[in-house]
Amino acid sequence: MARSESPTEGLDLEGPYGQLQAHLEAEPWIEAIAVCYRILDVEPDYRDVSQLLARAREQLALEREQSRIAKEAWRGAQAPVTERTRPRRRWFLVLLIFGLGACLFSAALTVVILRSQGRLPAMQARPEPGATARPVQGPSAPMAIADMQLYTNSEGRFLLKYPQT
Repeated sequence: MARSESPTEGLDLEGPYGQLQAHLEAEPWIEAIAVCYRILDVEPDYRDVSQLLARAREQLALEREQSRIAKEAWRGAQAPVTERTRPRRRWFLVLLIFGLGACLFSAALTVVILRSQGRLPAMQARPEPGATARPVQGPSAPMAIADMQLYTNSEGRFLLKYPQT
């Protein structure tokens, strides 16, 4: 009777097993896992490869977790942690400032327009130092504007209308 050969017979798994041991010592876990799968594809029960595969998987998961923690710590050192507070109502402040600015602008525009039309009197000039103020007696009867005389200061600082009498 002819002897039947198993499919794994004649294959040397010692070479890949040696590679697996070297990878486990040097700690490139992903390569160790790949070698384990190559060996297990050929011989599922070869030596302690299943336990070495479990060990390599655990170590790889541990390294990935440590890497994730290190990345989070690095990001935390880069950006300061801010506490969550109630959102401020900045829109109210912006609206208030905008409203006040609009009011001031419209008041200034009104003054400019009224002065240009002559409806708003010009500001009164300050009296010169040393000038004495005399009490002015008003006329007994209202006078017409046509009866008034006009005096303009030589420096152009003020204009004075007075009656002819």
